[in-house]
Amino acid sequence: MQNVLMDLLDQMLELVYVADVETHELLYINSAGQEKFGISTLGNAKCYKVLQGLDEPCSFCTNDKLTFDKVYSWEFTNEMVGRHFLLKDKLVDWNGRIARMEIATDITESQQEKIALKNALNAEIVIKDCVRKLYETENLGEAINYVLRKIGLFLHADRTYVF
Repeated sequence: MQNVLMDLLDQMLELVYVADVETHELLYINSAGQEKFGISTLGNAKCYKVLQGLDEPCSFCTNDKLTFDKVYSWEFTNEMVGRHFLLKDKLVDWNGRIARMEIATDITESQQEKIALKNALNAEIVIKDCVRKLYETENLGEAINYVLRKIGLFLHADRTYVF
């Protein structure tokens, strides 16, 4: 039965790893994870070293939030691989050791789309506000200064000009 489970985990497109909660020793990582992080053998590798490039346990480690009966979900951007993940963590018994199993789904593209949509919406709000000000204001100089200030703030510019 365990071989079937290991084969299933190994065939998943999501990254799956198991780490000892006490020692942070990486006990298992599936093929997708091995490929993403360039791992061929585990040895006594520490999860924080292999997966995050850190020399000590992660400050954001979820071990203290995990239980055997519930999945803890969260999002994180892994700077080492430059990808944003939806993570699902749970405590498991791994050959008699208490371990954290984490399943990581790469959501980078959807996160980038979400940011692009938010930026487009914010731009539309600024444009409407500027058009409203130009339409309502009788003093063109005042309206132009207002529009330049709004555009400069939106674009995080030091200065704005009209040529």
